[in-house]
Parts: sequence; C-alpha cells; structure tokens
Amino acid sequence: MSNLRLWGEQELARMRKDMERRFEDLRSDLGLSGRACSGFARIHLVEEPEALLVRVEAPGCCAGDLEVLLEDQTLSINFQHEERALNSRRTTTAGQRLRLPCRVDVDRAEARLSGGVLHIRMPKQICPTARRLNVISD
Repeated sequence: MSNLRLWGEQELARMRKDMERRFEDLRSDLGLSGRACSGFARIHLVEEPEALLVRVEAPGCCAGDLEVLLEDQTLSINFQHEERALNSRRTTTAGQRLRLPCRVDVDRAEARLSGGVLHIRMPKQICPTARRLNVISD
C-alpha cells in the first residue's frame, strides 16, 4: 500500500477537462445540439465587509434552468434542464446547498448569469449589536 498517492488538483482538473471533452465529442457524434449544463463545477464564496459574493461556474446553463433560493443562512442553487433529441428526452438535474457564514438581506440579494458563470450578491443583514433600553416605571 505504500505505492498509493493522492491526486493533486492539477491532475484532477486535467482528468475532468478530458472527460468533458470526451462527452462533448459524444454529444456531437449523436447529433445533440448545444452544450448542456452538467452541474456546477466550482462554487466560490467571498465575504466582503458589506456583502457575501458567490460565483458559481455553470457552463452551458441558461437562466431558465436555474433556481436560487435563500433561506435563513442557507443558499440553495438548483438546476433542471430538459433536452429533446431525435425521439428521446433527457432531463438533467443538479443542486448545491451552501451554509452562509452570516445572515443576509434576502430582499436585496441579486443573481445574474453571464458567460456561463452565476454571480450572486447578498448584502449582509445589518443588525444592531447593542441597544440601550429605556426603563419605564409603573
């Protein structure tokens, strides 16, 4: 067992890219149109002082295939795409849930799909950290 070694990020990325290319070749050989979204490649979360920014690589997805849901401190991204070719129908689904590090203002959150990348901006919920209470006597 001493011959075992872990694959590095570069090896995994190379294998993934090779598999994507092979599936694209197969799709082309079968006459299937376009490129279907195969799920979410990577999700990047950046915390800024006033907002959380999420960037999701979603190649081949269109906005109508995506559903983004914010609930409490959880971000859910779901994908469903139906493709018809020849006499067949294929449905592809994928989903990711991400626990957010803080509460966000769901009413001001925005999602935008551009160039195969989903950008989500979620302003942080502003809650006072301290509050003075007035004491009322009876």
